[in-house]
Amino acid sequence: MKYCPICERIYADEVGVCDVDGGILRDSAPKQDTFVGKTIKHRYRVIEKLGEGGMSVVYLAEQINIERKVALKVLHGEYARDETFVRRFRQEAKLAASLNHRNVIQIYDFDQGEDGNLFIAMEYLVGRNLKEVICAGTLEISQAVHLGIQIADGLGAAHRAGVIHRDIKPENIMVVGRGDEVKLMDFGIARLREAGASTRLTRAGMIMGTPAYMAPEQIEGREINERTDIYAFGIVLYEMLSKRVPFTAPTPAAILMKHLKETPVPLRKLRREIPAQLERIVTQALEKQPERRPANMEQIAASLHKAEREFAPGTLAKTLMVTQPFEVIEADATRQESGARSLLGKIRRALGAKEHGSAVESSEEPRSQQEVSRDLESQEEGPAKTVLATVALTQAVEAIPGKRMNRKWIALVGGALLLVCVALWIGMVFYGQVPVQNGEKIVREPEKKRQTVNPIISAVISADKAELKVNERMVLRLTAQYADGTREEIKENVEWVSNDPSVLFFVDEGGNAEAKRVGKAQVSARYKGLEAPALDIQVIRPLSSTPVSEPRLVSLGIQADNREIKVKGRLLLRVRGRYSDGRESEIKKGVRWESSDSSIAAVNSRGEVSGQREGMARVIARSGEVASDPLSLVVKSVAKGREPEISKDVQPGKAIATRREPETVKDLQPGKGAEFNDRIRAARFYRERGEYSQALAELEKASKIDPGNKDVQGEIAITKRACNAERTLGRSDLNC
Repeated sequence: MKYCPICERIYADEVGVCDVDGGILRDSAPKQDTFVGKTIKHRYRVIEKLGEGGMSVVYLAEQINIERKVALKVLHGEYARDETFVRRFRQEAKLAASLNHRNVIQIYDFDQGEDGNLFIAMEYLVGRNLKEVICAGTLEISQAVHLGIQIADGLGAAHRAGVIHRDIKPENIMVVGRGDEVKLMDFGIARLREAGASTRLTRAGMIMGTPAYMAPEQIEGREINERTDIYAFGIVLYEMLSKRVPFTAPTPAAILMKHLKETPVPLRKLRREIPAQLERIVTQALEKQPERRPANMEQIAASLHKAEREFAPGTLAKTLMVTQPFEVIEADATRQESGARSLLGKIRRALGAKEHGSAVESSEEPRSQQEVSRDLESQEEGPAKTVLATVALTQAVEAIPGKRMNRKWIALVGGALLLVCVALWIGMVFYGQVPVQNGEKIVREPEKKRQTVNPIISAVISADKAELKVNERMVLRLTAQYADGTREEIKENVEWVSNDPSVLFFVDEGGNAEAKRVGKAQVSARYKGLEAPALDIQVIRPLSSTPVSEPRLVSLGIQADNREIKVKGRLLLRVRGRYSDGRESEIKKGVRWESSDSSIAAVNSRGEVSGQREGMARVIARSGEVASDPLSLVVKSVAKGREPEISKDVQPGKAIATRREPETVKDLQPGKGAEFNDRIRAARFYRERGEYSQALAELEKASKIDPGNKDVQGEIAITKRACNAERTLGRSDLNC
């Protein structure tokens, strides 16, 4: 069975062209992947297929010389013939390879296989894409911010290199490792910001990107810059925090209109615990006008770092403690006095009432009020009277600068402070016995060293890149994650270890490492008994300083289905070239054809040979300074009364092998039957190869031979439909 790639209708195997849109039908039967198990360029052994996209197939492969697993991205064969898609594929490789950042996937190699297909060898990642992470469950706010900071860092590095991604979405973001490290992927539709550095590959009328994540200026075809990626980043951050994109609709066009016209639902309406500052960051990134968004990703990363610190659990508890005075003391002088008396009452009840009593921790040496207050504030949960005393003291102190205070108010506050000091002094004097709620007495133990409230629970090693050249240096960092979810880089007292110092060794205690020879080393770090998971570092040879030249053509070879033709017969020749890098491919343009005797066998610029008279002639193909070996052709005469005529089962390019007696007077007109059928045969041959201009030219010649022939008009219509269908699929070079 066959199917049409445009309308997806199913056809029988013998049908070649869709009767609705003229698309060339494709085989719908599954085929065995010929790449699996294959060795490409003697460097990569393909292990298995990982996935397939619109332009390429991704395979897991092994780089044979260093036994490293890589991901091979291979361009679809049907697109390899299209120069536009080849340029886009090359652009993706070159742009991505120019980026060297820990949050951008690393490109190792770029080449062309023996079959002519282009491929990219890149870092093989084991993990999940961000879309899978979001769908797995609601992300913690701290985790979403942690991932967002890394995405912002990676995009910032790309923007500094002049690269705009243009298709930021969760599917293009990988989350790997126990430390949730982010890797940005797929710069397939990226372009250089500077106009002179690259050619714009997006054709007029075509929108590149994913509708749910596209910025208004991208939809309207306006200028695209870093702020376009910032808009898409805002949608990704919105989705991480709310588990939904801001705009949804049944059709892509409706989604695009919402980007232009509608405002997203505020995040805090979807998830109340989201801090206001974080909501502002997302809202600013989703501004419709690019100039109202943040200027660059560095600003967003800095804002996210600040938000991460401010909504950390410990900071949130302190914020709640100090905001109470502003809610309590906001009245006139009379209410302030009443509030002060209430505070004094709270202090007295806290220090004197047995029903609220508990053990108060104290040191053998008296401490200042500020030290006591700081210790109490740092505890997540404390005794009842301690908390009450802290609240009263905080309220009294914080309320002073808020309003103008009369003398009576100052006296009351001073009295409250004095009372607290006296109460604490009394507690120290009577150190050892404190009443509790059930009336029993407990003996206070000597003060122990206060334990850390926010311990480190894990640590992760990070580096700007995973590959070093020999004699190159890099700095590794150790980041600790605390129990409250915050992260902080540890810069001192870290013990760095390399499992193979002959490959990579540390030159100092600050994480500075130097590559010594080609190989692989595992780096680990220890801090206060905690060991971080090892990080693999690959050391490679330095790239040669000699510029790599383009492969040059070294030889040509002519291919023919037959070396004998009849007088007035025709034969199509093809030429293949071999290049200095070992690859071979058919050459379709720029070939010059020569015949040793045009009176016997004439050859035109397209490689079509026509027999003129009996004899033998040699044909040579030239491209630039390279010439092929001569191909000998024998021209034989046709028996009288018979005209060579193509049969229905003759393949394009084959010599005519079957004949039939002419049935009409028209067939007996000298030369008309043979030339007419040769033109039809040549047109079909060119159409199968996708060379529609040549096919239409042949059909026009056939139409001049027999202007009223309906078969010729039908062939012209089929060829034009196929040509238009190919243009729809992306071949902008066609002129139908």
